[in-house]
Amino acid sequence: MSHPSTLRLRTLICVSCLIALQSAVVAQNSAVATAAPVATADKQSSQRIAIMIAQWSRAKNWTLEYIAKMPEENFGFKPVPEVRSFAEQMLHLAYWNFGFTAKSFNRPLPYKEADLMKDDFKSKARLTKVVTESYDFVISGLKQIPDEQLEQETTTGSGQTIRRIERLNDAYEHQTHHRGQTVVYLRLKGIEPPVEPF
Repeated sequence: MSHPSTLRLRTLICVSCLIALQSAVVAQNSAVATAAPVATADKQSSQRIAIMIAQWSRAKNWTLEYIAKMPEENFGFKPVPEVRSFAEQMLHLAYWNFGFTAKSFNRPLPYKEADLMKDDFKSKARLTKVVTESYDFVISGLKQIPDEQLEQETTTGSGQTIRRIERLNDAYEHQTHHRGQTVVYLRLKGIEPPVEPF
């Protein structure tokens, strides 16, 4: 028969083991609960970038359809003398795809706006190339930027401080606006604009 003090000691050891085991289980569950939101946040972050890449890729293809539809002999067409020609609208769009996003991606501008407006870029081949480059510039930048940097501030050319995500959204809105303006150019030339891709 065991001595009472030995029984007490065994009981105390068993209770201590149970408490330690329970503490370990609670700690493990707490760690899992803490890790789960982080994993979800990472997933949401990558989803946000993926959505932006998909939107810019769709916009690129749609814009290139507009260029493909307009005959090259009509690239100099203006609905009224005071506005840009079809080619100039697309070159303006391309420049500002670079211009709105270069600082957000910490990249230099590959072109000056005045250079892009030269006649050298107003052929179908050159216009298509530079417009494609401008969208690829944004898409490749989105593929490389860490999601958390989208919330960081950047400075615009005019000195305004703005979050990178807002600047990228401005760029998207800008290219949509100018592509939309060229619907009129196509219609006035009797050309049906490309169908919306969504």
